[in-house]
Amino acid sequence: MGIVGGLKASGILAKVSLIILFISSVCVLISISAVGWATKGNYRLGLWQSCPSDEMIVMATPAPNCTNFAGLAVDWWASVAAMTVLGTVGTLLAWLTCMTYMFHQRFMGNSECAYVSAILAILAGLCILVALIVFGVKFSSNSNYWLHYCFYLLIAPCFLDILAGILLFINIRKSSATSPFA
Repeated sequence: MGIVGGLKASGILAKVSLIILFISSVCVLISISAVGWATKGNYRLGLWQSCPSDEMIVMATPAPNCTNFAGLAVDWWASVAAMTVLGTVGTLLAWLTCMTYMFHQRFMGNSECAYVSAILAILAGLCILVALIVFGVKFSSNSNYWLHYCFYLLIAPCFLDILAGILLFINIRKSSATSPFA
């Protein structure tokens, strides 16, 4: 059937969920990989390293003056990183299962596949929410640091994932009442 057939056979809420999960995936990947969660003077902090402001922001190639946090992070920082990674993996898996639900011949219109995608999306959003709350509380108590763009960018996937999961649940309810491919 392919992509065109999958788009024609899928309900509007499934299509909207797929777009929302794609946008969420892009935002969460940028946020987790860039050095821009907090700033203090001439330094930017990311989840994985700290770099001077004039160094490269994305971790694609390590900058020579950056400090790696491997094994040095305090417990709350490690928990933020872990919850963010869980949220990232959940977001990507929700997007992939939503694509499977819409486009794969064997699973097209399969409500179990849509349930998995919806549950993954909601759990990913909750993991990201926990990471945002912990990070925000720790940095709001320290006036030397300012929250930066990666923190704010991660707010979007938090709510977009939950919204996509809810829309998929609604799509499942509507499709079971009408036809298996709605």
